[in-house]
Amino acid sequence: MRPRLFCAILVAVTLALASSAGALSLDEVNKAEFTKPSAKDSRAVNLKAQVLLDRLGFSSGAIDGRRSTTTTAPITAANTA
Repeated sequence: MRPRLFCAILVAVTLALASSAGALSLDEVNKAEFTKPSAKDSRAVNLKAQVLLDRLGFSSGAIDGRRSTTTTAPITAANTA
């Protein structure tokens, strides 16, 4: 398969999957607050944390709103810095 065609298909599939996952609005992310332990499961809270970590220079991997070890390790590092 030609590289350009492959890239176009890959982008189309990625966009289709991202849009079907239920997009968050900018307002939801901006208003997200970690107020209780159950908030750590919120996509908006996780997305906001990933963006803030990235701005502070702590890479949390892909900024996707999912909580994983690539998100929790930079949180620990930022807290001890």
